[in-house]
Amino acid sequence: MPVTSTTALQNEATLAFAHVRRIKQFYVYLTHHVVVTTMLFIVNILTSTAYIWAVWRALGWRGGVVSQALAIFDKVPFLTAD
Repeated sequence: MPVTSTTALQNEATLAFAHVRRIKQFYVYLTHHVVVTTMLFIVNILTSTAYIWAVWRALGWRGGVVSQALAIFDKVPFLTAD
C-alpha cells in the first residue's frame, strides 16, 4: 500500500508531538533539578557551613541534565534514537 500524503503528514505530526513531549519532560526534569538542588543547598547552609556537600550532589545530577539536553536537542547525533 503506497504512503499517501495524508498518512505521511500524520506520521510527521506524530513525530513532532513526540519530540515536543520529550522537550516538555526535559523542562520538568530541569525544574525538579533546580528546586531540589536549591533545597539541598539551603539545608546544607542551615546545618553546617564547614563543608558544602550539596555541591557534589548538584554536579552529579547536572551531568545527567546535560546529557539529556544533548540528546533531546540533537546536539550529539549518537545520543539520539534515530
